[in-house]
Amino acid sequence: MEPPKTDGPDHPRKQTGLTQSTVLYASVAGVAVSAPLLGMTAFTLLATTTLLLITSPLLFIFSPLILSAGFVLAASMVGFASAAAMAFCGVYALG
Repeated sequence: MEPPKTDGPDHPRKQTGLTQSTVLYASVAGVAVSAPLLGMTAFTLLATTTLLLITSPLLFIFSPLILSAGFVLAASMVGFASAAAMAFCGVYALG
């Protein structure tokens, strides 16, 4: 039995087609795509932080109103959930 060939045109490593110019073009394309995305991410983080710093005093001032609105929203969700459960039980009892 003869050992496998490690060189020659039929070896898989010889058929990749990766040249230095291909790697260079792929790197340039990767930078061209990722740089604007990274810039937009940084801008989004900056804008979010700025708006949070600007609106945090308003959040502190209106916190009693926001808390009571949250309680009303939670109570209404519990009411709708119990109504849906009763409707489901009623339909199940019919059939």
